[in-house]
Amino acid sequence: MSRRPRRNPRTKPAKGARGRNRPGHGADARLQAAVDAVNGGDAQTGFDLALDELAATDRDDAAQVAAQAALYLPPPDARAAFARLAGLRPDDPGIVNDWGGLLCQAGEFREAAAAFRHVLALAPDNLSAQVNLGHALLGMPDAEAAEAAFRGALDRDANCAAAFDGLGAVADSRRQWKAAAEAYMRAVDLEPSNDTFRRNLELALIASGTGAEIRERMYRAALLDQPNDIPSLFALAGVLHDQRRIAAAREVVARLFRLDLDEDQEARARFLCGELDFLDGDRGAAWEGFSWRRKAKRYPNRPHVQPYWNGESLAGKSVLVWGEQGIGEMIMFSRFFPQLIAAASRVVYETEARMVSLFQRTFPEIEVIAAEDPPARAAAATDVQTAIGDLGRWFWDDYLEGGEMRRFVPDTGRVAEFRARYLGEAPRAQLVGISWRSENPRFGGAKSMEPAAFAPLLKRPDTVFVDLQYGDTAEELRQIRQAAGVAVTHDQGFDQKVDVEAFFAQVAAMDAVVSISNTTLHAAGALGIPAAGLLSTVPMWRWGLAGESTPWHPSVRLFRQEAPGDWSAPLRQSLAMLDQL
Repeated sequence: MSRRPRRNPRTKPAKGARGRNRPGHGADARLQAAVDAVNGGDAQTGFDLALDELAATDRDDAAQVAAQAALYLPPPDARAAFARLAGLRPDDPGIVNDWGGLLCQAGEFREAAAAFRHVLALAPDNLSAQVNLGHALLGMPDAEAAEAAFRGALDRDANCAAAFDGLGAVADSRRQWKAAAEAYMRAVDLEPSNDTFRRNLELALIASGTGAEIRERMYRAALLDQPNDIPSLFALAGVLHDQRRIAAAREVVARLFRLDLDEDQEARARFLCGELDFLDGDRGAAWEGFSWRRKAKRYPNRPHVQPYWNGESLAGKSVLVWGEQGIGEMIMFSRFFPQLIAAASRVVYETEARMVSLFQRTFPEIEVIAAEDPPARAAAATDVQTAIGDLGRWFWDDYLEGGEMRRFVPDTGRVAEFRARYLGEAPRAQLVGISWRSENPRFGGAKSMEPAAFAPLLKRPDTVFVDLQYGDTAEELRQIRQAAGVAVTHDQGFDQKVDVEAFFAQVAAMDAVVSISNTTLHAAGALGIPAAGLLSTVPMWRWGLAGESTPWHPSVRLFRQEAPGDWSAPLRQSLAMLDQL
């Protein structure tokens, strides 16, 4: 699936036969009244009058006015209007093309494709309908047919920017981010001022983890015209971060603080400062900046009414901790639970229902409850509240100075079942889990690796490799078999995203794990399983910019890329680690 909603063809005024008799030039009063109604903001009346005129006279200008009026209507009404209009003018390419666009916007892709095919039967050289057909087919979804449609448009016009944009969308749907970026780049080269094409290129570059220099040029070019454009400044700071240019990123953030930022923008800027501080190793300042995330719109808060805890004494008090972000973050921040348990008289942890039993088994002193709206009574009956991500602000030093570091406790019965199932007739083999992909929209592309890159590792003898990657991995496992000549064990008995208990038991069954920075790596670290963490040149803030060890997970060793996109060194180090176990 695509990482973002499919883009549908945009409707434009009909391009069929245009008026031999234009309103105001011999048109009758009813058609002029239709134009006046549209101009006055009453599109429905304008459409009705123009459609009546079309039904009575079959005039081209009446069809034009009706089509333009329909495009001003709310989407459901516009679709109904174009259905009536197409009934009167079934062979008008412009009207049928616009109708297909509206069907696409409604998600009625099969009907839209039929409309576009009808246009092409009427007007085989209609480039707009050819491109629109590709988007409809992609929405069905039929990526192969969509690609053929976009390439058909390029056969008609080798410089059709919209067709290259469509090929980018096809590659996007296949998670082929680099191919998507290449196609979007062609579209941008042909139409540099098209905001949609440039945004698609930007997203594809981010998803692929490549093209930082291209993105930087895009943002700096935008700032030449508008030096104080806040979105462009945020984007520039982000891409400088992605290039390890921390000082330059800080300078851009300083420019942001000199502008009139709203609350959300200030929160995002201060949160970005926290991330930069973490990468620089200045954790004292970092936690303060990190706490600003709760004031940013992209980080939703829970609807609790208790006072927020700001580090004051918890002696004799009860505290509600609510989970946030993803499974990996909740695992990571729960490292501070032992310190919190010692500080407060009672701790309630509110988390996703799929996580409750795992946390309760690991932290029996805590009352673990599933998040509900409105909050459950146990959550309401506490003195103060805090997000789990803010615990590090108050307990980080105690944690580093020898605080309890508790391992997560899996379902031991299921662990034994997984080991017996995977080892089969090779009970003495080493069981190694692998994971290669992240779905993080901001860092996923840079963090992820092509699964075929595992080939040198997978040829290791006396080893059974197990797929720990969440999501649909069928195509990726095929690539691994083709590259390495080795089949990786895949367990179809459960969904790792749904059955978290099974996932943790599966990870606990491993002798070792080799994974990029995702939930799998956090699970291995929380369980104390020896793990190789494969990191990009600029990893997420929690890993810092240097070093093999991490205070978050003592059993994890961090192996870092020597150059962007090159995973050979981390994989070579991972192989050496497995040999040492």
